[in-house]
Amino acid sequence: MVLRNSTVSNELKRNKDLRGYRPKQAQEKAKLRDQIKPRYKKLTAAVQRLITENIGQEWSPDQIKGRLKSKGLTMVCATTIFGFIQQDKASGGDLHKHLRHRKPYKRRTGSAEARGHSNCRLTWACINR
Repeated sequence: MVLRNSTVSNELKRNKDLRGYRPKQAQEKAKLRDQIKPRYKKLTAAVQRLITENIGQEWSPDQIKGRLKSKGLTMVCATTIFGFIQQDKASGGDLHKHLRHRKPYKRRTGSAEARGHSNCRLTWACINR
């Protein structure tokens, strides 16, 4: 792996102490910096309130997404809205009862994303013989 001199220099400046550069200590400092870094949240209190009101009126998450876009608020995807509804259900809320589709939520298990991948194990070399 090729690193620029400035990258190495910045790493040493950032993580060096009285005893010099120590990798384990540098890793801990990096984790701490990542934890205290401010995060941008799209799902603000105003957006959550709008989602709650509209789900109560039997709106679908896609309709809510469109309403957020038309009002000029921060737009969140339908998956984020479903996640908010699932969190509400886990904490004892009843937003999930207002969804039009009342089948139970199916959580995907196993490997990460399996859709769109072929199960075929043949290679082009085998086929073109």
